Amino acid sequence: MGERTSPVLVGHEFSPLVDESWYGSLTRISRLNELSPTAVQRLFFGRGRARGSTLDTTALRLLVGWDDFLVERRQIGDLEPLRVILWSENLRYCPLCLEAGYHSVWHQFAALEDCLVHACQLRERCMYCDAKLGEYKLTPRLIGQRFNCGSCGRHLAGGAFTIEAHLAFRDHYAELAARGRPYRKWLEAAPRYLLFMAEARRRCKRYPALCLGFADVEVWRGTVNLVHPFPVGCARQHRHGTVLTWRVRPVRWASLQAASRSRYLASGDLWRAYCAVLRRLKASIDCSRRDVCPPPLVLTGGECLVQDTWTATQLAFVLLRSHFESLCVLRYELDQIAALQTARFTNALAGHLPSPAALQAMLFAAYAALVIAARGYVRQRRFDYRVACEIPTNHLSLVAVDTNSMQCGAVIAPDPGDLTGDLFGRRGLVNPEVLACLNASLEKERSWENSRGAN
Repeated sequence: MGERTSPVLVGHEFSPLVDESWYGSLTRISRLNELSPTAVQRLFFGRGRARGSTLDTTALRLLVGWDDFLVERRQIGDLEPLRVILWSENLRYCPLCLEAGYHSVWHQFAALEDCLVHACQLRERCMYCDAKLGEYKLTPRLIGQRFNCGSCGRHLAGGAFTIEAHLAFRDHYAELAARGRPYRKWLEAAPRYLLFMAEARRRCKRYPALCLGFADVEVWRGTVNLVHPFPVGCARQHRHGTVLTWRVRPVRWASLQAASRSRYLASGDLWRAYCAVLRRLKASIDCSRRDVCPPPLVLTGGECLVQDTWTATQLAFVLLRSHFESLCVLRYELDQIAALQTARFTNALAGHLPSPAALQAMLFAAYAALVIAARGYVRQRRFDYRVACEIPTNHLSLVAVDTNSMQCGAVIAPDPGDLTGDLFGRRGLVNPEVLACLNASLEKERSWENSRGAN
């Protein structure tokens, strides 16, 4: 083997600190060597590579002599589908850290709003011109800006990075490691609790109509916090989501299999289970409201007008029916139930043929999402009917497995208060035993798939 060459870039002796991001360590090198974006592209990403592609780690070893390269934002393995939920997509920084040439991976942790070191609020805008910094991607342009704003060109943090400030910062390595320890432990334990959420998102991404639901990250982040609470220090404990769970003997419905080959269904187990859920929902709504039945919705040009006698729960009930039934529903009643649009059901169930308990959880989750939307519609007195009718499918995320002659499953749902608990029962909300069984089964499936892929 040939003799290893010495590092050639200034600052190579300042290797990455604990929990430091690639953005922090490489931008510090860029600043010390006054590298332009073009030079960063050539040195760090390699010639001929597309902008923003993966780093050329072989070249970096020669340039800076670092053997232990960071894995940006920590590799979370099977939780990769939850990356957009756990990590901020926008560049965030602590002004005091950035003046010392340091940017932590935890600055991008979405649940954290204050710096772990300085306890000051993390920023997404330039301290001078207040321009938003934009998406956080490791690109030659971002690294080549050398801690400066891409809009005004001045220092992002309000003060220039100095080597003296960085040397003083490195003296606190032990404290830096201690501050991040609870977050590292949280992330290491996360797969044991959150694998079912990652699987639900992975499966639903195969169905285009479901993908819009994942834009509502507050629901997902609230569910993460509910199942695997964020470490102490997160400024805002997000609680906008819940989990509806079940464990029953699995039943495969022939009627659902037949329904998937047709457009409508007006009888059978699927239709009867749907009717039972509607009766339960309407009884619950009527118990809390003794008012006279509201007048029908007025539909003009795709927009619905809502009179002040409507409540959010009544409107959500009507919209739920409009989503899953073949005929347009504009009246709060339950005299007749039209045939089902089974394509919507099979899409909402994400390819599963689950038990009645799963169908019940799915419908209650859809209803909860509609209640949240309907509160705004009632205030505004008008809404887009077509958009509102798409909300249930766009917010549903179901995962179920059959194990030991039992089916364990969960639906990730919005949480509009005690509504879901009152309807579904406390036994069905975030049952740790069911989630543990679900996660263990999914882990076995993943291990088997990985071993088969290796062979």
